[in-house]
Amino acid sequence: MTDEVTLDIVDDGRGFTVTDGGAQRPDSFGLAIRQRVEQLGGSFVLESAPGQGTAVAVTFPTGQGLPS
Repeated sequence: MTDEVTLDIVDDGRGFTVTDGGAQRPDSFGLAIRQRVEQLGGSFVLESAPGQGTAVAVTFPTGQGLPS
């Protein structure tokens, strides 16, 4: 990909329930990474389900305007 950079993180752990607001666990930080990524002009995708593991994808465009 020449116009973006992407980081994917996947595990095969316990997984958890995902809601529109993020993770639904009382002991989590709500995945504050989503807010930071979006502030920097990127996109954030979280996929998880109980017993199915978790996948996180972060993508940023390259080129002008990307904070250093």
